[in-house]
Amino acid sequence: MIASLNGTLEYRDADLAVISVHGVGYEVRLSASALDRLGSPGSSVFVHTYLHLRENEIALFGFSSHDERALCLQLMSVSGIGPRLALNLLRGTSPEALRLAIANGDVAALSRLPGIGKKMAERLIVELKGKINLANIDPGVVVAGQGDGEVLAALTGLGYSTAEAQAAIRHLPKEPMTLEERIMATLRYFAERG
Repeated sequence: MIASLNGTLEYRDADLAVISVHGVGYEVRLSASALDRLGSPGSSVFVHTYLHLRENEIALFGFSSHDERALCLQLMSVSGIGPRLALNLLRGTSPEALRLAIANGDVAALSRLPGIGKKMAERLIVELKGKINLANIDPGVVVAGQGDGEVLAALTGLGYSTAEAQAAIRHLPKEPMTLEERIMATLRYFAERG
């Protein structure tokens, strides 16, 4: 099993990167937080990984922390959730917010995440509620998608990818803001990252 990669970033896209380790380039599908931590091509990178083997596919998935990787594996233990859907869930919100939504039985918040309907949200809650580790989680964390649909739509309408828009939304301050203030704050986030 390939548990992590420590190498040089060759290429990055909206949801994947190629990481060169001793001359071998590994294509890795990454969580949003792992993508946020990547530098520019040529920079040194480290990601925790999960190698998924199927009859007709070998895929490598990358995470910013061991904790995030563990949550992805926990999500994959739920019937109907494979590594791509689990990674999409992690792209849609932070691991802390996802854990909190499952522990609180928040079907509405979970159903707003990409690829999750009401039935899948209920299944996640039933199968994982007692297994979720809530240590060190701020109870005020909000699942992305609660009030952020308009911000996401505005940013993607301006030409930003969904992954870029979700990264900007994750960096919004926690204090209450109007829709216009939230959009302006995300645009400042992009301006600062240049």
